[in-house]
Amino acid sequence: MVSKKRDRTHRQLAVYADLCCRCAVCWWRKGRFGRALHLHHIVGRRGLDYHDHRNLICVCNECHDGYHIGGQRDLSLGHVLQAKLEEDGELDLEFLAKLLHRVGLKEDPKPLPQWARDERVANVSR
Repeated sequence: MVSKKRDRTHRQLAVYADLCCRCAVCWWRKGRFGRALHLHHIVGRRGLDYHDHRNLICVCNECHDGYHIGGQRDLSLGHVLQAKLEEDGELDLEFLAKLLHRVGLKEDPKPLPQWARDERVANVSR
């Protein structure tokens, strides 16, 4: 039973990953040299539905590191929520909060940093 559920989950994640063609934050496109795309869980591994598409966002390895490590590409949860909102056109904050077993998240969507907006312009023109 567990292996069937795990296989189904891996297939769902693979389908979502195949649909990803660019980083939701900096708009770097798949297939261009120098980076890789990753599926990032907005809310960490909590709850049964954490692999749900509403909890996933496609980001390049540099933006992913910026979220987890910081540095020049420092990103907060609010930035990731904004990128998800822009990517999908909607954001289910209630679903994400329930994954955390809370009424609300610690942050609301907030505008992306200037470096991300600058990279979007550069990546669209390439």
